[in-house]
Amino acid sequence: MSKDLLRLSQLVTSFGPGAMLDLPRRSVMIAGLDRWEPAKRRTIVEPRLVLRLPDGPRRGLATPPVHEESPYRRDHPGLQAILFPNWFVTTRAEPFEGRQRRRLVCFAELDQRSGQLVEGTGRDRKSSTVAPIRFVAACEHGHVQDIDWRRYVHRDGAPCSAPLWLEEAGATGDLAETWIACECGNRRPLYDALGPRSRALGPCPGRRPWLGPQHNESCDLHLRLLVRTASNAYFPVTVTALSLPTETEADRLERVLAEFERDLAEVTSLDHLRAALRFNARLQDAIGDADPAFVFEVLQRRRSGTSAPGKAVKVEEIQVLADPPKGRPADAGAVFVSEAVPRDRWDPGGRFSAIERLVVVHRLRVVTALRGFTRFDFLTADKDGELDPEIRVQELSVDPLPYPAIEQWGEGLFLGFDAAVVKAWRERADVQKRVVQLSEAFSQWCRERGREKAQFPGPVYVALHTLAHLLLAEIALDCGYPLASLRERVYATPDERFGILLYAASTDVGGTLGGLVALGSRIGELLERAAERAAICAHDPVCAEHDPGRGGGHRLAGAACHGCVLLPEPCCEMRNDFLDRALAVGTLAHPGLGLLRPGPV
Repeated sequence: MSKDLLRLSQLVTSFGPGAMLDLPRRSVMIAGLDRWEPAKRRTIVEPRLVLRLPDGPRRGLATPPVHEESPYRRDHPGLQAILFPNWFVTTRAEPFEGRQRRRLVCFAELDQRSGQLVEGTGRDRKSSTVAPIRFVAACEHGHVQDIDWRRYVHRDGAPCSAPLWLEEAGATGDLAETWIACECGNRRPLYDALGPRSRALGPCPGRRPWLGPQHNESCDLHLRLLVRTASNAYFPVTVTALSLPTETEADRLERVLAEFERDLAEVTSLDHLRAALRFNARLQDAIGDADPAFVFEVLQRRRSGTSAPGKAVKVEEIQVLADPPKGRPADAGAVFVSEAVPRDRWDPGGRFSAIERLVVVHRLRVVTALRGFTRFDFLTADKDGELDPEIRVQELSVDPLPYPAIEQWGEGLFLGFDAAVVKAWRERADVQKRVVQLSEAFSQWCRERGREKAQFPGPVYVALHTLAHLLLAEIALDCGYPLASLRERVYATPDERFGILLYAASTDVGGTLGGLVALGSRIGELLERAAERAAICAHDPVCAEHDPGRGGGHRLAGAACHGCVLLPEPCCEMRNDFLDRALAVGTLAHPGLGLLRPGPV
């Protein structure tokens, strides 16, 4: 694996185990965590996050392998990748009966030295460059494999050993104009394998090549045609948490025990722990005055993975964001430093009654962990930041190894909304009518995908989510931040606390340079411009009148399109779903409906 291809964050957010990746000459699949070198993985401690992951306290978190480049030694890669797919087509096409065709060959048919297809001998010897075929077979459970092309073209009959060809009638690669042909005369359109109800590729044998050939599992689905470079070929399932300044004694001990995990590997009783404390001065200093019996209890919970999360992750976060500590100087090593901004500095005219407070976050730490992945359809954490423990995702390893995770440092702005104003807006008849329209479309979307347990996040979340998108776009226009570098975190918690956090973060401990914090005094101006810009979309009236309940449209969004509120996917915690300008600021079709309505100066 070339060290120049992937950043650490990409191995968590885009190209984790099971993802397919194009290299200059081959296509590969990132291997499972069992083939990631543990010595090159750095432990990350975030007790609140591991509690949200299956067996999290015992497995813990660790970065992907870090490649250390040195001119004095050659460092071997810290992770492995496997060749996938194993079928190739020649890069040069030849005309045939009004079409273009290319040889279709498996890896075993290639010359192992040159990696080319070699045909003939002597003067008739001909070499052809090949490229990985772009089609594979997969199922909704995440299994993936090569297509048995010989059996496919012979329609499950007795396959022959004659040469295979990929034929194309046009230059666009359209599946309707693509066939698989055999020299024996059999020919079959690739379109037969398209669609979720196709049975052309046969039942799924449950293959998981990223874990190895011996780790297949039973599957009751049929294989579907998958373009390996398509956006639905790999959906990482991640969970994110902010590091908070309020740390319990158990949280502190969790962090210490993770740091001294190797030193405590042989500790199996309270007497063993007391002996370790007696002979390990660094461990004794880190534990401090904590009762050894309580330390051993935390150690056992960590190993067994039985620790249970308390409040939802976002409930804990908004309690700290909305009420920043007062009169306490920030520690130089603090993971969270915030400050409330007086209202007369950012909204002197009192125009935004729905917004109760503005908090600038000078320093924050964000940890994101990879739980697993899906194919064809995505899964995200719910509006409270929690993953459904019953969701089916593909595992990253055979053994219970640390989850891949990254920590990022940065800054942000938090806008807290007045609960009384929000509740009054939510109970309005016109808002309720709009909610019925959106929730019915969401229920229809869930029925189509068999997600009976999924819940509509509600009008407040949709409105705040849309406002977050509008503000992110306005910030990018105003201060020069690349839009894809900005992030959101939306809070509409069960305890009726509401807010949005807009932040920028990077893996460098220095984070960013204060650009977002500097915008705190101008947030009122940005809000006004964002509301004015979003009132009319370039695609209106089509966007404003969009009915998510109609077929063919975006069922998880109302008045939302690329001309108004959709952002690059890294910005959004919900993959650009649950957005509606009508609920946020109002539209031509629904004037006066929005939560954010600037009042007179």
